[in-house]
Amino acid sequence: MAFTEEYSGPHRWRHFDFFATGSAITSFINETVSIGQKWYLQEIRLHFSTAMGSVKYYTLKISATVSTLSAYNTLLLSTSLNGLQDYNVYYSAPLFFASDQTLVIGTSVLSVANQYGLQVIGWAVAD
Repeated sequence: MAFTEEYSGPHRWRHFDFFATGSAITSFINETVSIGQKWYLQEIRLHFSTAMGSVKYYTLKISATVSTLSAYNTLLLSTSLNGLQDYNVYYSAPLFFASDQTLVIGTSVLSVANQYGLQVIGWAVAD
């Protein structure tokens, strides 16, 4: 058996892993991810300290900031968190975002004294 050599050139992408935590005491999650460069979204992880006891909604939206795409506001996901403590969104083929697009992650009003952690994983064009 012979081994072959493979050269991996300079990386043109950089990995990112954003975290957001907070206390959702009679409030809601409203986080945005805007890289300012072309980027890909691979996974989003949401964790609560206690499971949701009532119907609360979790949404993912794409929003654009340039004037030519000002009407572009697409809903990617809207789901109920009722009874859930963890919710992961994983894309087998990563979603592409243009440099002027923003991912908006939100929920409706959450349960009292529920802590949350949010993680967004992907990669973007290297500087």
